[in-house]
Amino acid sequence: MSDRNSTREKTLLLVQFSILLAIEAIVCFTPLGSIPLAPPLIVATLGMIPVIIAGILLGLWAGALMGAFAGMFSFIVWTFMPPSIMAFVFTPFASIGDVHGNFWSLLICFAPRIGVGVVAAGLFILFRKILNPDSARAQATYLTGAAAASAIVTAIITIIIYILALRVLGASLSASHYWIIAIAIFVALAVVFYLLFSRRVSTDVAADIVAYGASAVAASMTNTICVLGGVYLFFGRDYAQVMQISYDAMMGVIGLSVVTNGIPEAALSALCAYFIARVIMRRGNMKKIKMR
Repeated sequence: MSDRNSTREKTLLLVQFSILLAIEAIVCFTPLGSIPLAPPLIVATLGMIPVIIAGILLGLWAGALMGAFAGMFSFIVWTFMPPSIMAFVFTPFASIGDVHGNFWSLLICFAPRIGVGVVAAGLFILFRKILNPDSARAQATYLTGAAAASAIVTAIITIIIYILALRVLGASLSASHYWIIAIAIFVALAVVFYLLFSRRVSTDVAADIVAYGASAVAASMTNTICVLGGVYLFFGRDYAQVMQISYDAMMGVIGLSVVTNGIPEAALSALCAYFIARVIMRRGNMKKIKMR
Protein backbone atom coordinates (compact mmCIF):
# COMPACT_ATOMS: atom_id res chain seq x y z
CA MET A 1 0.00 0.00 0.00
CA SER A 2 2.88 2.35 0.80
CA ASP A 3 4.41 1.74 -2.65
CA ARG A 4 1.09 2.64 -4.23
CA ASN A 5 0.86 5.85 -2.20
CA SER A 6 4.45 6.70 -3.10
CA THR A 7 3.69 6.25 -6.79
CA ARG A 8 0.60 8.43 -6.52
CA GLU A 9 2.58 11.17 -4.76
CA LYS A 10 5.29 11.11 -7.42
CA THR A 11 2.68 11.26 -10.16
CA LEU A 12 0.94 14.15 -8.43
CA LEU A 13 4.23 15.99 -8.07
CA LEU A 14 5.04 15.51 -11.75
CA VAL A 15 1.58 16.72 -12.82
CA GLN A 16 1.72 19.79 -10.59
CA PHE A 17 5.22 20.66 -11.69
CA SER A 18 4.29 20.18 -15.36
CA ILE A 19 1.26 22.48 -15.05
CA LEU A 20 3.35 25.20 -13.40
CA LEU A 21 6.06 24.74 -16.04
CA ALA A 22 3.47 25.17 -18.82
CA ILE A 23 2.24 28.37 -17.15
CA GLU A 24 5.84 29.55 -16.84
CA ALA A 25 6.36 29.01 -20.58
CA ILE A 26 3.18 30.95 -21.38
CA VAL A 27 4.12 33.98 -19.26
CA CYS A 28 7.68 33.96 -20.64
CA PHE A 29 6.93 33.56 -24.35
CA THR A 30 3.65 35.47 -24.74
CA PRO A 31 2.40 38.99 -23.92
CA LEU A 32 0.24 37.43 -21.19
CA GLY A 33 3.29 37.56 -18.95
CA SER A 34 3.14 41.33 -18.51
CA ILE A 35 0.53 43.49 -16.79
CA PRO A 36 0.78 47.17 -17.82
CA LEU A 37 -0.11 49.15 -14.70
CA ALA A 38 1.07 52.53 -15.97
CA PRO A 39 3.00 51.82 -19.17
CA PRO A 40 5.72 52.28 -20.10
CA LEU A 41 7.00 53.11 -16.61
CA ILE A 42 5.19 50.50 -14.50
CA VAL A 43 4.83 47.02 -16.01
CA ALA A 44 4.52 44.04 -13.66
CA THR A 45 5.78 40.74 -15.06
CA LEU A 46 4.42 37.36 -13.99
CA GLY A 47 7.48 35.23 -14.70
CA MET A 48 8.40 34.62 -11.07
CA ILE A 49 4.94 33.65 -9.84
CA PRO A 50 5.05 29.98 -11.04
CA VAL A 51 8.55 29.71 -9.55
CA ILE A 52 7.33 31.03 -6.19
CA ILE A 53 4.28 28.77 -6.15
CA ALA A 54 6.44 25.75 -7.08
CA GLY A 55 8.79 26.52 -4.19
CA ILE A 56 5.96 26.93 -1.69
CA LEU A 57 3.88 23.94 -2.79
CA LEU A 58 6.49 21.43 -3.91
CA GLY A 59 9.57 22.36 -1.91
CA LEU A 60 13.15 23.51 -2.29
CA TRP A 61 14.35 21.44 -5.23
CA ALA A 62 11.16 21.94 -7.25
CA GLY A 63 11.42 25.70 -6.72
CA ALA A 64 15.07 25.74 -7.75
CA LEU A 65 14.34 23.61 -10.84
CA MET A 66 11.42 25.83 -11.87
CA GLY A 67 13.71 28.83 -11.43
CA ALA A 68 16.27 27.19 -13.71
CA PHE A 69 13.58 26.69 -16.35
CA ALA A 70 12.56 30.33 -15.96
CA GLY A 71 16.17 31.33 -16.51
CA MET A 72 16.40 29.12 -19.60
CA PHE A 73 13.19 30.58 -21.06
CA SER A 74 14.49 34.09 -20.38
CA PHE A 75 17.80 33.21 -22.02
CA ILE A 76 15.96 31.98 -25.15
CA VAL A 77 13.85 35.16 -25.32
CA TRP A 78 16.80 37.51 -24.91
CA THR A 79 18.96 35.53 -27.36
CA PHE A 80 16.54 34.90 -30.22
CA MET A 81 13.80 37.53 -29.82
CA PRO A 82 15.22 40.29 -27.60
CA PRO A 83 12.53 42.78 -26.53
CA SER A 84 15.04 45.61 -26.09
CA ILE A 85 18.61 46.69 -26.70
CA MET A 86 19.53 45.46 -23.20
CA ALA A 87 19.77 41.83 -24.34
CA PHE A 88 23.54 41.71 -23.70
CA VAL A 89 22.80 41.84 -19.97
CA PHE A 90 21.06 38.44 -20.11
CA THR A 91 22.84 36.55 -22.91
CA PRO A 92 26.47 36.36 -24.04
CA PHE A 93 25.30 36.10 -27.67
CA ALA A 94 23.93 39.65 -27.89
CA SER A 95 25.80 42.86 -28.52
CA ILE A 96 25.17 46.48 -29.38
CA GLY A 97 28.03 48.46 -30.85
CA ASP A 98 31.16 47.60 -28.93
CA VAL A 99 29.21 46.33 -25.91
CA HIS A 100 28.97 42.53 -25.68
CA GLY A 101 27.40 40.03 -23.32
CA ASN A 102 29.66 37.56 -21.51
CA PHE A 103 29.69 34.91 -18.78
CA TRP A 104 28.18 37.36 -16.28
CA SER A 105 25.14 37.62 -18.54
CA LEU A 106 24.41 33.94 -17.89
CA LEU A 107 24.85 34.46 -14.16
CA ILE A 108 22.36 37.35 -14.17
CA CYS A 109 19.92 35.36 -16.30
CA PHE A 110 19.94 32.13 -14.26
CA ALA A 111 21.11 32.69 -10.67
CA PRO A 112 18.39 35.16 -9.52
CA ARG A 113 15.61 32.95 -10.95
CA ILE A 114 16.94 29.87 -9.20
CA GLY A 115 17.30 31.94 -6.04
CA VAL A 116 13.61 32.87 -6.21
CA GLY A 117 12.53 29.23 -5.86
CA VAL A 118 15.05 28.58 -3.08
CA VAL A 119 14.08 31.68 -1.07
CA ALA A 120 10.33 31.03 -1.48
CA ALA A 121 10.63 27.43 -0.29
CA GLY A 122 13.15 28.12 2.48
CA LEU A 123 11.29 31.05 4.02
CA PHE A 124 7.96 29.26 3.75
CA ILE A 125 9.35 26.29 5.67
CA LEU A 126 10.90 28.64 8.26
CA PHE A 127 7.73 30.66 8.80
CA ARG A 128 5.59 27.54 9.10
CA LYS A 129 7.89 26.31 11.86
CA ILE A 130 8.17 29.48 13.93
CA LEU A 131 4.59 30.76 13.53
CA ASN A 132 1.87 28.56 14.92
CA PRO A 133 -1.39 28.85 16.84
CA ASP A 134 0.35 28.20 20.17
CA SER A 135 -1.11 30.81 22.54
CA ALA A 136 2.35 31.70 23.82
CA ARG A 137 3.26 32.89 20.33
CA ALA A 138 -0.10 34.34 19.38
CA GLN A 139 0.83 38.00 19.89
CA ALA A 140 4.06 37.65 17.91
CA THR A 141 2.10 35.95 15.14
CA TYR A 142 -0.51 38.71 15.10
CA LEU A 143 2.14 41.43 15.02
CA THR A 144 4.13 39.75 12.26
CA GLY A 145 0.99 39.03 10.25
CA ALA A 146 -0.19 42.63 10.63
CA ALA A 147 3.20 43.94 9.47
CA ALA A 148 3.29 41.62 6.46
CA ALA A 149 -0.29 42.40 5.40
CA SER A 150 0.27 46.12 5.90
CA ALA A 151 3.43 46.11 3.80
CA ILE A 152 1.67 44.38 0.90
CA VAL A 153 -1.41 46.62 0.98
CA THR A 154 0.74 49.74 1.45
CA ALA A 155 2.71 48.86 -1.69
CA ILE A 156 -0.50 48.44 -3.68
CA ILE A 157 -2.06 51.69 -2.41
CA THR A 158 1.15 53.66 -3.01
CA ILE A 159 1.32 52.38 -6.59
CA ILE A 160 -2.32 53.38 -7.15
CA ILE A 161 -1.56 56.87 -5.79
CA TYR A 162 1.46 57.06 -8.09
CA ILE A 163 -0.63 56.06 -11.13
CA LEU A 164 -3.36 58.57 -10.24
CA ALA A 165 -0.81 61.34 -9.77
CA LEU A 166 0.80 60.47 -13.09
CA ARG A 167 -2.44 60.16 -15.06
CA VAL A 168 -4.66 62.75 -13.36
CA LEU A 169 -2.17 65.40 -12.28
CA GLY A 170 0.16 64.79 -15.21
CA ALA A 171 3.21 64.60 -12.94
CA SER A 172 4.44 62.37 -10.15
CA LEU A 173 5.05 63.58 -6.62
CA SER A 174 8.56 63.79 -5.21
CA ALA A 175 10.18 60.71 -3.68
CA SER A 176 10.01 62.21 -0.17
CA HIS A 177 6.26 62.70 -0.53
CA TYR A 178 5.80 59.04 -1.47
CA TRP A 179 7.85 57.93 1.54
CA ILE A 180 5.75 60.05 3.88
CA ILE A 181 2.53 58.74 2.33
CA ALA A 182 3.73 55.13 2.44
CA ILE A 183 4.86 55.32 6.08
CA ALA A 184 1.58 56.93 7.16
CA ILE A 185 -0.45 54.27 5.32
CA PHE A 186 1.69 51.46 6.74
CA VAL A 187 1.33 52.63 10.36
CA ALA A 188 -2.43 53.07 10.03
CA LEU A 189 -2.88 49.69 8.36
CA ALA A 190 -0.63 47.94 10.88
CA VAL A 191 -2.87 49.10 13.73
CA VAL A 192 -6.02 48.09 11.85
CA PHE A 193 -4.67 44.68 10.87
CA TYR A 194 -3.40 43.98 14.38
CA LEU A 195 -6.78 44.76 15.91
CA LEU A 196 -8.49 42.73 13.22
CA PHE A 197 -6.20 39.73 13.65
CA SER A 198 -6.20 39.73 17.44
CA ARG A 199 -9.99 40.05 17.72
CA ARG A 200 -11.46 38.50 14.59
CA VAL A 201 -8.88 36.28 12.93
CA SER A 202 -7.35 33.04 14.13
CA THR A 203 -3.60 32.72 14.50
CA ASP A 204 -3.71 30.21 11.64
CA VAL A 205 -4.82 32.93 9.21
CA ALA A 206 -2.29 35.44 10.54
CA ALA A 207 0.47 32.85 10.26
CA ASP A 208 -0.62 32.01 6.71
CA ILE A 209 -0.44 35.68 5.68
CA VAL A 210 3.16 35.77 6.86
CA ALA A 211 4.16 32.35 5.52
CA TYR A 212 2.71 32.81 2.04
CA GLY A 213 2.81 36.58 1.66
CA ALA A 214 6.21 37.37 3.14
CA SER A 215 7.86 34.37 1.45
CA ALA A 216 6.53 35.51 -1.93
CA VAL A 217 7.57 39.13 -1.40
CA ALA A 218 11.10 38.15 -0.34
CA ALA A 219 11.43 35.72 -3.27
CA SER A 220 10.21 38.27 -5.81
CA MET A 221 12.51 40.97 -4.46
CA THR A 222 15.39 38.47 -4.60
CA ASN A 223 15.02 38.40 -8.37
CA THR A 224 14.64 42.18 -8.67
CA ILE A 225 17.58 43.05 -6.42
CA CYS A 226 19.92 40.35 -7.75
CA VAL A 227 19.23 41.17 -11.40
CA LEU A 228 19.60 44.92 -10.96
CA GLY A 229 22.56 44.45 -8.64
CA GLY A 230 24.23 42.18 -11.20
CA VAL A 231 23.63 44.74 -13.94
CA TYR A 232 25.23 47.46 -11.84
CA LEU A 233 28.14 45.30 -10.69
CA PHE A 234 29.06 43.62 -13.98
CA PHE A 235 27.69 45.95 -16.67
CA GLY A 236 27.32 49.30 -14.94
CA ARG A 237 29.34 51.43 -17.36
CA ASP A 238 28.20 49.51 -20.45
CA TYR A 239 24.57 49.85 -19.34
CA ALA A 240 25.01 53.58 -18.77
CA GLN A 241 26.62 53.92 -22.21
CA VAL A 242 23.82 52.08 -24.01
CA MET A 243 21.08 53.90 -22.09
CA GLN A 244 22.89 57.22 -22.68
CA ILE A 245 22.99 58.19 -19.03
CA SER A 246 25.89 59.02 -16.75
CA TYR A 247 27.40 56.25 -14.65
CA ASP A 248 26.71 58.31 -11.54
CA ALA A 249 23.00 58.19 -12.35
CA MET A 250 22.95 54.37 -12.36
CA MET A 251 21.92 53.99 -8.73
CA GLY A 252 19.01 56.33 -9.27
CA VAL A 253 17.86 54.33 -12.29
CA ILE A 254 18.11 51.09 -10.35
CA GLY A 255 16.20 52.56 -7.41
CA LEU A 256 13.46 53.74 -9.76
CA SER A 257 13.23 50.26 -11.29
CA VAL A 258 12.83 48.72 -7.84
CA VAL A 259 9.98 51.10 -7.02
CA THR A 260 8.17 50.99 -10.37
CA ASN A 261 8.65 47.31 -11.21
CA GLY A 262 10.00 45.40 -8.21
CA ILE A 263 7.39 46.49 -5.67
CA PRO A 264 4.35 45.88 -7.92
CA GLU A 265 5.68 42.44 -8.83
CA ALA A 266 6.32 41.60 -5.17
CA ALA A 267 2.81 42.68 -4.16
CA LEU A 268 1.29 40.68 -7.01
CA SER A 269 3.38 37.64 -6.08
CA ALA A 270 2.19 37.84 -2.47
CA LEU A 271 -1.47 37.99 -3.52
CA CYS A 272 -1.06 35.03 -5.89
CA ALA A 273 0.82 32.99 -3.29
CA TYR A 274 -1.85 33.57 -0.66
CA PHE A 275 -4.93 33.12 -2.84
CA ILE A 276 -3.58 30.36 -5.10
CA ALA A 277 -0.92 28.36 -3.26
CA ARG A 278 -2.76 28.54 0.06
CA VAL A 279 -6.04 27.44 -1.48
CA ILE A 280 -4.39 24.52 -3.30
CA MET A 281 -2.59 23.37 -0.19
CA ARG A 282 -5.50 23.78 2.23
CA ARG A 283 -8.52 22.96 0.09
CA GLY A 284 -7.16 21.00 -2.81
CA ASN A 285 -7.28 17.81 -0.80
CA MET A 286 -3.63 17.24 -1.57
CA LYS A 287 -0.69 16.19 0.47
CA LYS A 288 2.33 18.48 0.34
CA ILE A 289 5.17 16.68 -1.39
CA LYS A 290 8.60 17.47 -0.08
CA MET A 291 11.37 17.60 -2.65
CA ARG A 292 14.05 18.35 -0.13
